[in-house]
Amino acid sequence: MNTKLVSSLGAAIIITLLSTGASASRNNEAVTACKSHVQELYKGDLRSKLKKTKNRRNVTEVIMKISTGDKRFIGTCKVDSDGKLEYSTNE
Repeated sequence: MNTKLVSSLGAAIIITLLSTGASASRNNEAVTACKSHVQELYKGDLRSKLKKTKNRRNVTEVIMKISTGDKRFIGTCKVDSDGKLEYSTNE
């Protein structure tokens, strides 16, 4: 009986680790896509800093602080599971 409990706990831990890894991979892909989009949009002197990522259903939201020249603002990218990217700012 004790071995069943241990094997069940082991399976639960493995499933949790696998789902966490998939989520981290999705976040990484969304951040990379967002940074590339911002660099194409604001060519030149650009600094960006990741502020936060949020996962909601099949959409990953990436919030970044962006500085270009003397302008500073917050940029938000929403990347869905198909790779479609929507970008907005508070400018």
